[in-house]
Amino acid sequence: MDVSALQTTIHPEDDVLAAVRARVGQTVSVPDAGVSALLSHLADQRGVRHAVLLGTAGGVTAAWLLDGMDPRGIVTCIEPDTRRHALMGDSVAELGIADHIRLINGHPDETSARLSDGNYDLVVVQLDEPTIELVTIAARLLRVGGMVVVRHASAGADDVAAALASTPWSQPVVLSDGNGTVLAHRDRDPE
Repeated sequence: MDVSALQTTIHPEDDVLAAVRARVGQTVSVPDAGVSALLSHLADQRGVRHAVLLGTAGGVTAAWLLDGMDPRGIVTCIEPDTRRHALMGDSVAELGIADHIRLINGHPDETSARLSDGNYDLVVVQLDEPTIELVTIAARLLRVGGMVVVRHASAGADDVAAALASTPWSQPVVLSDGNGTVLAHRDRDPE
């Protein structure tokens, strides 16, 4: 059995989420079943109540996070692309998760100021080309004890994994999932 088949066997999606994944996956990079399940597991194990997505992935990530989060949880999604923002809105309605989603259209460097610093348990950076600036925004939003997950860390010009490794507040782990997913725990305030 190949790994992707094993992942979908262990972590199956319901028909609605599978349909959303298939539809949005035609135009947006969505996390595979393994990364999706990992995010849900992290949300569950860490008792996540407040999460932020920098880039929406069409709603797939939000649905998986909410599956593992505290039932009162809210996922704040910042999406700079207006087409992807609309796609996320459609997915949220289709998935029936609107009560747990705060959707903001705009670039994170302009719109993240609307969010409270140090208030979030988990920040997922999943824009197509993550930058060191996005990691800095994520660090600002995270509470001590929170975690940042960067998808596509190897894409773009910035070496996001190296930037995280050089910060005094985190100890990153790079997953060998082929997409350069990096996890980092914020264990203290930046010095």
